[in-house]
Amino acid sequence: VSLSGPSCVQAVSVPQANIAI
Repeated sequence: VSLSGPSCVQAVSVPQANIAI
């Protein structure tokens, strides 16, 4: 996941989402 992508922002806010990705 790129730091410049909105998905990364959500992943940082929600660790569970980052693991799911």
